[in-house]
Amino acid sequence: MLKLLPKITKQHFPEKNEIILTVHHTNIAAINLYIKAGFIEQEFRFVGDYGEEIIFLFDLAVENSKKLYV
Repeated sequence: MLKLLPKITKQHFPEKNEIILTVHHTNIAAINLYIKAGFIEQEFRFVGDYGEEIIFLFDLAVENSKKLYV
C-alpha cells in the first residue's frame, strides 16, 4: 500500500508536492520501511504524546521518487 501513496496523493491532491509523516523513534521497522520507500529523514524531531517523533519527507516533485510508483 505504501507504494501507492505518491500516486494516490498526486491524483487527489495534484497541487501538493510532498508527503510528510512522523514515526515514533523506537519503531525501527517503520523507520526502515519509510527509508526503503524513498522517504528522507528530516533533521527536526519533536516530542509527541508518546515520546520523540522522527519527521520524514517524500518529495513528489523529485524524478527519483517515481520508484514508488511501480
